[in-house]
Amino acid sequence: MGGIAASIILFNPDLLRLNENIEAIYQQVELLVLIDNNSNNIQAIESEYGSYENISIIKNKENFGIAKALNQAMLFCQSKGYTWVLTLDQDSVCPSNLIQEYHKYLEMPKVAIISPVIDDRNMREDTTVKHSTDDFEEIEKCITSATLTNVEIWRILGGFDEVMFIDLVDFEYCMRILQKGYKILRVNTVILLHEVGRITQPKFLFWDLIILNHSPFRKYYIARNIIYLAKKHRTRGGIIMAYLRAIKLLMQTEVYEDDKAKKGMAILRGIKSGWKL
Repeated sequence: MGGIAASIILFNPDLLRLNENIEAIYQQVELLVLIDNNSNNIQAIESEYGSYENISIIKNKENFGIAKALNQAMLFCQSKGYTWVLTLDQDSVCPSNLIQEYHKYLEMPKVAIISPVIDDRNMREDTTVKHSTDDFEEIEKCITSATLTNVEIWRILGGFDEVMFIDLVDFEYCMRILQKGYKILRVNTVILLHEVGRITQPKFLFWDLIILNHSPFRKYYIARNIIYLAKKHRTRGGIIMAYLRAIKLLMQTEVYEDDKAKKGMAILRGIKSGWKL
């Protein structure tokens, strides 16, 4: 069959935002797969979208995390003969030109991922990601939301690392893409409105800090996966830099965020777990 499918990973989504998301992408692709990680509102989701033509819903009996859900989506679309899969977060709304613009780059050799410019709703304009004036450029990493993933290269690379569960899953996959000589493109004519956590941007002396205000659950996995990723890929500076990053996360959390005790303990548990992996 070939062609482009899309997937949205769900976990207790806001139904109004999800509807906005689905309506934005449904007409742009041939198949939309909803992978649900045991949401408490799955019945409402099934009631609303179960009868849609070309929408498939896969229900997990527990929260398997983002990495496994992404692999489920890729496998399902591969089984239907699709060669590219657009991966979406449940709250990211695609622009109407997304697939049209991505189509221009499908035949470029060795492209593993095609990604958009991310415009975070919570970031100040002066601290948003800068990009070139070219229509596209090669980059080193991107998030999974609104990225178009090459199915065959995903298969060759062994899929997303399910050990990681959530957080840094996308960056770890990007590292393997580059290690194997494949490319990540950013299409600068596509802008995705996105929200990462509940960002605040305090100043420390002369520096602008970015505080994500994630939950203790997420803090645990961020800290754990910082250590795990460094150990797995033996990155430059390796484990020492990873521990410094985890300590920086702990310090910023304790200074600038609420629920400090729970988040601090979660980070420390994550560091310990990362070392054991």
